[in-house]
Amino acid sequence: MTATATIEAVWRIEQPKLAAKLTRTLRDVGSARCCWRGLVTVMVERKRIGRRDSAPPACLSAGKFT
Repeated sequence: MTATATIEAVWRIEQPKLAAKLTRTLRDVGSARCCWRGLVTVMVERKRIGRRDSAPPACLSAGKFT
């Protein structure tokens, strides 16, 4: 199962807007295999600590995919 399919399966009902945003983000960076878990982790952490300037996951910053 691809990362995109996983996102859609997990959040189709509970978080459709977030799932759509993450899916678009993955497509924008050119690979559905990007470390989307890292992206989710960063988003959750930013919200938890109230910061908007946290660095993106390393794979996105470096343009590398897992």
